[in-house]
Amino acid sequence: MKDDFAACAMSRKLNTVTLDFPGKSKLLGGKCFSALSYEGAGVYLLGIAHLSRFGIDQVDFHQGTPFRQGDFHFSETAYPNGIADFRKTSEVFHRHGFSTGLHTYAEFLSSQSKYVTPVPHKDLDVMQTFTLSTDLGVDDQSVPVDESTADVSVVTGFFVRNSTVVRIDDELILFESPSRSAPYGFASCRRGAYGTKASTHVKGAPVEQMTQMFHLFAPGGRAVVYDAIGNEVGELRPDVLSFDLPSGDMTLKFSDASGSISPASVRITLCVKDDKLLR
Repeated sequence: MKDDFAACAMSRKLNTVTLDFPGKSKLLGGKCFSALSYEGAGVYLLGIAHLSRFGIDQVDFHQGTPFRQGDFHFSETAYPNGIADFRKTSEVFHRHGFSTGLHTYAEFLSSQSKYVTPVPHKDLDVMQTFTLSTDLGVDDQSVPVDESTADVSVVTGFFVRNSTVVRIDDELILFESPSRSAPYGFASCRRGAYGTKASTHVKGAPVEQMTQMFHLFAPGGRAVVYDAIGNEVGELRPDVLSFDLPSGDMTLKFSDASGSISPASVRITLCVKDDKLLR
């Protein structure tokens, strides 16, 4: 073909798997496993010219692949020039009559975001706080604390509100084995996790178990991180902002007592027109 061509494959049914994740695809096509196969399985090959035929007038960029959750850092692979390339892509859609938007969690931060690494932001959310019972050296693999760790869970997962991460000063530490009896503490630790720096810490320092869900960190309640993220979005100037799971005060309030998120979820979409937000 003489003209530039861009398209992606989209499953027609949930049983059909595309060869490449929808986006800047290198492989166009799909497959259906024999155990799940059925008549009519297939994929759509979508390009900009086809979208209007399906009644589509808006294209969302979903967090994770094109941009990083929390600080909106765009993938260097797909967008080598960052925000500038995102705007160019948006302009192409605009010329064909489509609005473009960002689809992101209302809260939560990627472990690779600048709010987590190399220095975790002071306003990250904390599940519970312990007290370091002795000085801690750089190479120590156990973190002793004054309070009981008997009930600290090591169960984590996409829909589980929990983590095996503690913060002491500016260091994040992964632990495997909280003590079930005195002396209490966290054992089998990996120091300097998530790109932070392993450091010495003095007795009495707070040992904070960090909040995580969806394998992501969460902002705290002082709105410091929220304000910073708002400024990041302002630089992008999308037509639409689609927020998954906003709660007004921590998405995690949708969790039940077991720590699993409830089936009910909420999404708020904000549209930008003439520099004004329209809900």
